Parts: sequence; C-alpha cells; structure tokens
Amino acid sequence: MNVRKFAFVILDEEDNITDRYSLDLVDKLSGLGFQLDISTISTDIEDYVSKIIQKKTNLGMNIYHKSYSAYDSFTAFIQKHMNDNLALEYDDTNNIYYIIGKVSTSSKTEKDVYNYLENTIAFQPLTPFFNIIKNDVIIQYADIGKSYSFNYPYSYGITINSNNSIKNTYIKDIPLIITLYGSFTSSPIVQLYDSNNDLYSEVKFANVTLTAGQKIIINGATKKIWFDDGTGELVDYYYNIDPSGDSFLRAKALDTSTIEVNLISADSGSLKGERRQYRIWS
Repeated sequence: MNVRKFAFVILDEEDNITDRYSLDLVDKLSGLGFQLDISTISTDIEDYVSKIIQKKTNLGMNIYHKSYSAYDSFTAFIQKHMNDNLALEYDDTNNIYYIIGKVSTSSKTEKDVYNYLENTIAFQPLTPFFNIIKNDVIIQYADIGKSYSFNYPYSYGITINSNNSIKNTYIKDIPLIITLYGSFTSSPIVQLYDSNNDLYSEVKFANVTLTAGQKIIINGATKKIWFDDGTGELVDYYYNIDPSGDSFLRAKALDTSTIEVNLISADSGSLKGERRQYRIWS
C-alpha cells in the first residue's frame, strides 16, 4: 500500500537538501488544491481576463509524535531553521513536491489512547508547490577522449548542450538556479531566448575572471548571487553583475526558452541549470 509522506527540509543556495525532519504520521491535511484570483474587464456581452494571480492558502495538518522528546525534536528543528529556506516536502507516491514557507502556528494535546501526541500546525506558504528539476541544463565543451558522468547525451570535441531548452508550463515565469563553473576566458554572460528566438533576459558580469575550481551561483528564487573561490565558502556577489543587464534569470510563462552562455572551445568551464517548476495544483 502506497502512503503519502511528508517532511520538512532545508534547501541551500542550489536547492540541495541540507537538513530534513521526516514526519511519521500526518492526517487532517487542509489547504491543498488551488485558488486563482482572476481580474476581469466587463463589457456589455463578454468579460475579458486582465490578470490571473495564484492565491496562497495556509496549509493545515495534524502531526502525531511518538513521544514528548519527538515533539521537542520537531519544535527544535523548526526553531533552528526559522531564518532558513524551509520547505514542506510532499510525496504523493507518484511525485515529490515542495513548497517554501514558515510554520506560523503550532498547538499540541496530551497523548491519546494510542500513546501519540497530537500536534496541530499551520504552514504559511511563500511560493506555489513546485518540482525541483535538477541538472535541467548542461552546457560545456569537451576535449577529445574525455567523458563525463552526466546522465545525458554528449558528444566529443564539440559544445555539449544537454537539453538547453526550458519548458515552463506555469501561468507565470519561474525562477532558474544557474551555476557557472570556471574557467571562462571572458566575463560570463548568460542569456535567455524565447520560442521566437528573441533575447528577453541576460545576466552579465563586469570584469570578472572565473578560474578553474571557482563557481558563481545565480539564484532567481532567493534573488541572491554567490561566489565560491573553491573553498566552499560563499560570498555575496551581487554587486559584480553588469548593471546594463538583469540581476536574475526567470523563464517565461507558458513558453519554451533556450539558455545560452558565452563559453568558447578554449574554456574548461561549464553551466549547470535547474528550475523550480511551479504548479497551480498540489
């Protein structure tokens, strides 16, 4: 028998899970589904839609803890990560979805006849539900005779474009998380083109030398740009972007975009792209 599973997780700058609290038993889940706020312009005969916004509805659930110490561990986890990127992970047995937010209320009862402690919480969402689509895009050059451990088609001696198209099925744009790995001959430039091959967004870096072992993370979800000099320590890199371009990258709504980067054959650098594919349902 397949059973839905829930957990609270912490997502880092590249939407990797860095901490997790799995929930043993959950019921009375409320707030799933979706609600749209639709603005219209009325005429004598037809009405026309002028704007659609997905409303965010608080999620409610009852969590059953096996002991008082389990309840204490859960509350300690929430408190520890109060200022972090907290997400509710929802495994419906077919897909795994995430929603960013905060636990806004929590109440508990004494243990019931089954020796479980009932904990009722409300979760205030900051995003719609989404799938994390990792390694959606890989772009790099390959030397002859060198192979790569990506689970994607690749070629030798030419640019590798591993699915550098991004199909966004959501009603609004979605955030991309782009990681640039050195080395680059020129200051990196990342561009997005729509299905008509028109450039609509680009992030450019001014006078930046990205060498082997270094990386830049452009996170369109958290609106942060980070630089890692190879030590694993991230520093804020926002003020190194060229102000003539954009700050972050978001893929157009209901369209298929193509991502490009200014790598040349002499470069050993690469681009890795992933996305949060938002959904109107949960």
